[in-house]
Amino acid sequence: QRYMDKRGYQQGAEFRYFLGENSFGTFYADYLRDGMDITSKQDDGELFRDWKDSRDRWSYYLDHETRFDNGINLRANVKKVSDNWYFKDFESHNYYLEHYDEKGDRPFRRVDFEGDAYLSSLNSTVRLTKDWERFNLTALGQYTDNYRDHSNDKTLQKYPEVSFTAMKQPVADTPFDFEMDSTYAYYYRTTGQRGHYLDAAPVVSLPLNAGRYFRFIPELGVRETRWDAADTTDSRKRRDRRDNRTLYHAGAILTSDIQRIFSVNKWGVDKIRHSIRPEVVYRYLPYISQDDRPNYVRFVDEENRVTYSLINTFTARFQDEDGNKSYRELANLKLSQTYDIREARRNLPPGVDKRRPFGDIDAEIDITPHPLFSLGGDLTLDAYEGDWKVINGLLNLKDPRGDSLRFEYRYTRDVVEQLNVDFHAKVTDQLDLFFGRAYDEAEKRNLETRYGVLYRKQCWDAEFVLTDSHDDRSFMVIVTLAGLGRLMRVEGGVPGRD
Repeated sequence: QRYMDKRGYQQGAEFRYFLGENSFGTFYADYLRDGMDITSKQDDGELFRDWKDSRDRWSYYLDHETRFDNGINLRANVKKVSDNWYFKDFESHNYYLEHYDEKGDRPFRRVDFEGDAYLSSLNSTVRLTKDWERFNLTALGQYTDNYRDHSNDKTLQKYPEVSFTAMKQPVADTPFDFEMDSTYAYYYRTTGQRGHYLDAAPVVSLPLNAGRYFRFIPELGVRETRWDAADTTDSRKRRDRRDNRTLYHAGAILTSDIQRIFSVNKWGVDKIRHSIRPEVVYRYLPYISQDDRPNYVRFVDEENRVTYSLINTFTARFQDEDGNKSYRELANLKLSQTYDIREARRNLPPGVDKRRPFGDIDAEIDITPHPLFSLGGDLTLDAYEGDWKVINGLLNLKDPRGDSLRFEYRYTRDVVEQLNVDFHAKVTDQLDLFFGRAYDEAEKRNLETRYGVLYRKQCWDAEFVLTDSHDDRSFMVIVTLAGLGRLMRVEGGVPGRD
């Protein structure tokens, strides 16, 4: 339970089931009789609402997976909330933020979306897949809730979408490689364009060695798209149309891998390998008129561009006293940029004084010189303005005892600038203390501060967490029995916040 002064009690329950090693899932639901009056401003960019009476607020979530024999897998991921403002009103604390996992590799913690105020839509899916060594078949049903509109009538749904993929593979006894993506779908919505969609995109490539140091891979592909569409935008007149689109593209990849190995013989490091991988990718796709396509068929723009990148990788080999060897990547740095040949040749219209063929400069960095220290981030630099468009950084520090410190900085120009810090101290074998804070640097305000205590005994744990955010203050107590999981979870509101 969670108590909020102006809203009331929010109650939730989670049920985890394990039917066997290959069949398991999680079901969660919560409910609140919300007594808070809310009236949106007409000019604040969000959907208008004028709530004067109490109303039901709820959500539910189901994640189920069954793995059959012969590479068949069934996955259901269903989520629903009561209204378009659920994640805006409860972004400081909700089940979905707490259980979000980007990788989704933990069986009972696989929420695949960040449930915050920026969430614009939510997909519920049922997916059946069949894997072979070089092929994949996927059947998908998907329903989308659009939080930027009062109704889903104009939102495109997939009933169903079937995809067949052939991974890159040799063509018989020839030097050529072949790969293909193909999709059939029926796209449905109550109002607007809907109908059948068929798309196939085979690609043939030829890997070649260009001298001793370079690898050259030219490729040629075609994309054939067909549709049978109905337009129900005007209820008095329905328009049906059937047509197709054929696109050709050509391209090439030129790459190399230059390596040098250095003998170190210090700090347990036997050798370090430095790898430099330059890569140039060219892609050409000519112009074709696409005015007659329905709007559920993706527009494909013409291309004539070169992308060049440089990747530096440092890998260490460790050798212990018994001669056992292990490897760890110490650092990885990637720089890339795109040059648009079309833009460089574009005729300048009146009032436009220059062309801008160079794209943003992107950088990715990962440094792990020690298992207890890591630094990572990604950056995007505007090549013409000279200022940063994106800066994301993450620093992790640990010690052998179990203490940890985590710093995160997130910046997207004109969107967000946020600093997060988390500290975990293992005071004794039985007692842990932790602290966390999220600060909005752009608005100069504290988003959330967390204080916590974890006490361990042989057969049970008890955890207390106090959370203070800009619009809420709450506490949480969790008692866990060894072997049985969470026995009790109590949440409450602290007077002084809405």
